[in-house]
Amino acid sequence: MCQIAQILSQFHQVDLITNYKISKEQLESVYGLNLRKVKLRFLTNKDQSHENVDLRSRIQKTYNKIKSKFFDVLKNEEINKFYNKIEPKIRKMLVPITRMMFDIIVLPGTYSLYEMVRDSLFNFLNIRKIRELFDKIELLTVNSIDVGKGRMISKLSQNYNIFINGEGGDCWYIDPKAKRNIMICHFPTPIINPKQSYIKNYEIYCDSHYSKKWVTRLWNVTPKGVLYPPVNFFQNRIPKKNYILYTARFIPIREQKKQSPLIKAFKTLYDDGITDYELHLIGSTSSYHSQLKYLKKLINLAKGYPIYFHINVDPSVIKRYYQESKIFWNLVGLNVDQYRYPQDIEHFGMTTVESMQNYCVPIVYNKGGLREIIKRDSVNGFLVTNINSLITKTKYLIENELVRKEMARNAFERGKELSLDNFVIRLLDIINGVS
Repeated sequence: MCQIAQILSQFHQVDLITNYKISKEQLESVYGLNLRKVKLRFLTNKDQSHENVDLRSRIQKTYNKIKSKFFDVLKNEEINKFYNKIEPKIRKMLVPITRMMFDIIVLPGTYSLYEMVRDSLFNFLNIRKIRELFDKIELLTVNSIDVGKGRMISKLSQNYNIFINGEGGDCWYIDPKAKRNIMICHFPTPIINPKQSYIKNYEIYCDSHYSKKWVTRLWNVTPKGVLYPPVNFFQNRIPKKNYILYTARFIPIREQKKQSPLIKAFKTLYDDGITDYELHLIGSTSSYHSQLKYLKKLINLAKGYPIYFHINVDPSVIKRYYQESKIFWNLVGLNVDQYRYPQDIEHFGMTTVESMQNYCVPIVYNKGGLREIIKRDSVNGFLVTNINSLITKTKYLIENELVRKEMARNAFERGKELSLDNFVIRLLDIINGVS
């Protein structure tokens, strides 16, 4: 979205609307952009106020359902009587408590402690029903904020000729009121309440044909087309080293980024005699308890092997490893039930394209957007279906250096097709009504 803002600001007046206060300098530094002509607009806490009648009504309604289920589980008349005495005070405190929970959830400095205490409590209690009820309260808290945010953005959108909703498929509840309304959808989230959905008021462009298929399936609308993300990570060529690279966030939820199977695959390669290669895992993490715990698990799994972790590193470090690595791995989507968790399959795969733009040969999982990137299997990369296939293809490249160099050149040419220059052409066609 920052890239879109920069491109369009050359021809139009552009506002970039965001929840969180962040400086242009930060965005420009991280993404290597020039946002001098872009105006940032922030949604303030006042804009996201919970103090409205409709929200109170929703909280009370959900509270009644939770209360009913809670006492059905306990089946204790004495506790029920006691609760009835204190219930008026609880009802009075419900909205402020919900607001407080949200503040805890969104503030990075407090969430790790909150998450650790919460998980420890539920592990100690070991009562599934109570955990499920608490999950609903947390979900209500976040959804309440989303609804308030949606109303504020809806109101703002009427000031523009073109409004671009770039939240990637989460903001179907924003009612766009500009003269023309576009959604850039990374992947669609299921619509919880059809009455609150304004999805049919948008021209929808998806980041891959894979995402486009799921927009049609989950939202029952036909997107106008595909707008592949802009990838512009070309670096000067330097001599390659015996490195295998993977870049992705360290996410514990269902191990979406699949670092564990990659570590196991490399250990197998090493034990089979490929001892002159290194595996480098680059990615970001936060101070959240669950993410730090997951990272520690991965580090322990990799002990004793030339497997190196680069956490929250400077962009210059990432660039260098792209330049020096010969092979790029990506198994996102491995062993995923695509009908239960379609979002866990790579929607597009920007890091794979980044590797190709630096003469890395990608060996990636044959599902989702990755198969759109590797359009010619065994020519500009390999598509694999399991860990054994990943290991076999990697061995083949290591043992056939001339083949690897040829595939690296083909990968680079494919990377140019998915570059920023082609993105600009496609974006301007969309804005100008050509596509």
